[in-house]
Amino acid sequence: MHLEGEEHHHLSHVAQLHPDDKVWLFDEEGNTYTALIEKISKTSSSLSIISQQTKRDSGTRLILSQAAIKSKKMDILLQKATELGMTDFIPVQSTRSLIKINDRFESKKARWNKIIIAALKQCRRSIRPIIHPPMTLSTLAQDRQNRLKLFLSENKGKRLIDILHLMSQEKKDKPDSILIACGPEGGWTEKEEHYIVMNDFTCASLGIYSLRSETAAISCLAARQQFWDL
Repeated sequence: MHLEGEEHHHLSHVAQLHPDDKVWLFDEEGNTYTALIEKISKTSSSLSIISQQTKRDSGTRLILSQAAIKSKKMDILLQKATELGMTDFIPVQSTRSLIKINDRFESKKARWNKIIIAALKQCRRSIRPIIHPPMTLSTLAQDRQNRLKLFLSENKGKRLIDILHLMSQEKKDKPDSILIACGPEGGWTEKEEHYIVMNDFTCASLGIYSLRSETAAISCLAARQQFWDL
């Protein structure tokens, strides 16, 4: 097989690999491969497949719904969320969002996918998270498909660690899906929080400190991983 363009550049200039080095690859179906580099030229790399592994992931759909935040913060969030097992990403427009998520969404999605693919390579995950179209908070709140639905609040709620610990004690199997809703820089409004709670979300707290939106989401994903992905 041959690598060209960005993938060839990454192999030869970023990773600085050489002929006879082994590399890890994945395809669009989530399958992974071990390959041997045979030749590297200026424009392409030639590799031979040594072995193939079946696709694997945690088995739990981990859906992060993030209210619109500034571009650089969203980029960091998507990178780290991918490393921590996110399978689906749903951007949401909220009252206090400082940007409009619908503005140039397709170009944002293209950039986000590049960030996600780079993060997959970093953590050796093979299944690319799905970026869903923007959603209103009312549509998100009325979701009835997911077994565990959490929203992060700095005003109230049970400690996230207690929620996860209780679930791990009560259930032999981890949830088949988790939906986590995280607010914008200014947080959810009181009206939004009330609406979300009325639609069967569990209010979760990350502690006494006011965290940045992207920090809160990453902290939640990391805590969840400690219970079900080790």
